[in-house]
Amino acid sequence: MLKTIPNLKTVEFVLNKGMHELLPSNRRDGYACLQQNWRTSADATRIEKRLGVATEVSDFGEDVYGYHTYIDGDSNFCQIAVLESQIKRKVGAAAWGSIHTFSSSISHPVKVLDIQGKQFIINEVDSRFVHTDGNDYQIGIAAPTTLADVHILYETAIAEVDCSSLAGWTEDNTGTGDTTQVAFDGKTCFKQDAPAGAGTTLVYKDFTSPAPGKRFTIECKIYLEEAVDLWYLEVAYTTNDRVRFSYYASDNSFDMTNKALIAVPIAFTPAVDTWYTIKLYVDAENESADVYINGTYYGTYDIAAGTGSSSLTAGRVTSVLNTNAKIIYIDYINLYNSEDTTNSGSIHRYGITHARSENFGNESNPILSKINTPFFKGSGLNDLTAAGTYTGDISRTIYVRIDGTGTPDTAAISYDAMKTWNMIYVPLTGTIYLSYGVILTFAATTGHTSGDTWVINCRSMSVRRTMEEDVYFSAIPVSGDAQVDTRKIYRSVFGGATFFWMSTIANNTSTTYYEKILDLYLGTEVEQDHDVMPNGKYPVWWDNRLWVFASNTAYYSALDNPEAFDTDTRYITIRAGEEADEITGAIEYKDILYVFKRNAIYIIMKKEEGDYGRYPWNKDVGCDAPSSLIEVNDLLMFKSQRGIELYNGITTINDKFSIPVLKTIKAIDKSKLDYITSTHMRMSGEVCFSLPDLSGHWTTITQCVVVYNYLADCWYLFHYPDGKKISCMVECRTSTGELVNKIGTRDGYLGLAESGYTDFGAAIVASYYSEHATFPEGCDIGFAEFEYECLADKYLSIYWYADMNDTAVKDDALLGSTPTGQYADMYRLEYRPVELGLRAKNLQMLIYNAQNPGGAMKVNKALVYYHPRRVKGSYSGQ
Repeated sequence: MLKTIPNLKTVEFVLNKGMHELLPSNRRDGYACLQQNWRTSADATRIEKRLGVATEVSDFGEDVYGYHTYIDGDSNFCQIAVLESQIKRKVGAAAWGSIHTFSSSISHPVKVLDIQGKQFIINEVDSRFVHTDGNDYQIGIAAPTTLADVHILYETAIAEVDCSSLAGWTEDNTGTGDTTQVAFDGKTCFKQDAPAGAGTTLVYKDFTSPAPGKRFTIECKIYLEEAVDLWYLEVAYTTNDRVRFSYYASDNSFDMTNKALIAVPIAFTPAVDTWYTIKLYVDAENESADVYINGTYYGTYDIAAGTGSSSLTAGRVTSVLNTNAKIIYIDYINLYNSEDTTNSGSIHRYGITHARSENFGNESNPILSKINTPFFKGSGLNDLTAAGTYTGDISRTIYVRIDGTGTPDTAAISYDAMKTWNMIYVPLTGTIYLSYGVILTFAATTGHTSGDTWVINCRSMSVRRTMEEDVYFSAIPVSGDAQVDTRKIYRSVFGGATFFWMSTIANNTSTTYYEKILDLYLGTEVEQDHDVMPNGKYPVWWDNRLWVFASNTAYYSALDNPEAFDTDTRYITIRAGEEADEITGAIEYKDILYVFKRNAIYIIMKKEEGDYGRYPWNKDVGCDAPSSLIEVNDLLMFKSQRGIELYNGITTINDKFSIPVLKTIKAIDKSKLDYITSTHMRMSGEVCFSLPDLSGHWTTITQCVVVYNYLADCWYLFHYPDGKKISCMVECRTSTGELVNKIGTRDGYLGLAESGYTDFGAAIVASYYSEHATFPEGCDIGFAEFEYECLADKYLSIYWYADMNDTAVKDDALLGSTPTGQYADMYRLEYRPVELGLRAKNLQMLIYNAQNPGGAMKVNKALVYYHPRRVKGSYSGQ
């Protein structure tokens, strides 16, 4: 009947063009129309209210920055959530549980890589991977290679003093103290006592066996019935040199001392009523001794030659119990030769690494030497640290002494036990580099005390072997890392610096090892490429290597081994142009590794000779939001400083690509670019870029998601509740293999996108502003007709704005209906006219809904009927 009106004309509002913020057609401030929470249909013929986010987790309690799903070795469906402070995992129907806590909080989306059946969570704080056994581990073994405490296997003591008889011993007691032979605890042994005020109880025995060389061992076994004030054992092994070690009850620690009683504490607190076997492996050449108590290594300590009696023509073993000491029992005192002076044998070097079995594929980096923590002798400021890799071919002790105070203080350096000073008046500013690879750092440049000294023991893994080629490994260091279950022993050949595999032993405290292997039968050479993976923000698995990007450097793993890194050789610097322009992302694309900076793009390619080269590629564009980088339909998309880019690997396709949403993009808080993330919603043909931090947006919103529909080639906005700022968006699979999108928020929620009709239980507010329709001047706008879908008890509000006015001149409601019968599985299309009765040159329509609709809402068509000239009467009923 309407069509019978002469000259009646129609204008159809276009509902499939998306939004364009810079077109001067919007009623608000002359900007673009706003399409929020409506999307264009897949066939680009209508608009639809977007689907919501169904809550899956609501109690993480902190930012959700990453999510991933996988099937473990037991066919369980597993989920990983990377939170602000920890990594959580859920196996099957079990509850979420924490598997790792970060050393400090992260504050940006984190990518989870699936490599060789393991899940790698890489960031600049703590990088971890989840193994097929369900546990998480450090990527690479963090523990450094340890030095085996290796000593010669000796059979016969050159001075064996079993204390079973006083025959041959000389007592030299002052006061009432005494040394007696007794039967005690199933043993025949010496008993020494020195009651209060009784003076010194002393017993000694000379020996005439061949004197030991530069390396020898003292071994004794004692029992303390009560704590003693002072007991010491002294061995004089030439006419003018001796070694003394003491036990002081006053501070409950064993001490190693020289003739002048300069004590070096040993970290050991003995108990009474307990037997202790004490061994000192003495290296007189380097003036040090390794100390073991009941088989436990307690450290390497300085010793110094004392001045003995010139009348002493042979070796002597002396036991001295001082005044006011109670009772001590001595089972034996033995002196062993660790060096045959007639045949010194060959020198070999040893190293111990910690390793993983099964398919971990890594072991700790075989550092070939060790620089011990400086031992402080003094009363002033103790702030020296030592670092570096010791390069000496023998063990040595380095002395550092304050030789001047001022601004700054100065120090002297000695490599020969302070016999000579190799460097003097070295200012304590910056880093001090010494010989043999030793690096010193003082925390303060002033405030030290003159004469204060630090002793730094530097150990080379070497041992002088006996003529019988026997070596005994004792107290082999174990790793405290739960991932380590084996240790590998490596050895050099005589005079060589290269290490070869010798044996693999278990990672336990009880294992010892006897080595008697000819050089001919040593195994493969040790690999020097087992550094822990450097922390970085941008990981990529490319060319069968794990690449990690940090600052201006790209590090890459060994081939097919994502845990084995060598940070000294396997890296590429990408440093050109502005130094502060650091790497902001990387992605594999068309078999090439693309590396992004804020203002440039580089590529890394494999050379013919097998190594890698980096090449400048684009200087006119870059990426400034690392997690925005995504590959979609064989093209790259990312946020740059000028908007969102569409990139084909050579150049950007359209410099004006994101102009329709440019005002929203420009409102991003520039300090929060790391928070931006992206995802591909394949079912709807959309690419989403979350912008969780907006400042000064023209609509006053504080966060949104910019959406590009590549099927319809249009843009629009999704807005989620302000309390649910998006912290990650990922594409993943369900337990049935379906590809879905998940959303994490900053308040600890995780949800399934495109599910249901609410956002985490909150109604979705959807508003669609059409473009302006222009009408002939003076015409009558009679009514509008809509084709739409909406359930009963729901409605769509329609607001009309005339001639750029901010106030609606009319509003209507499009009511819904419940489908029945043949329409039970679909919504019935509603055709509903709305009377307008307006005169306007420009007319704009707002379609609005803030309800939980319980079903889809669609608007297929909106027609406005008008007559070029005014028509008398009403359109009603015609």
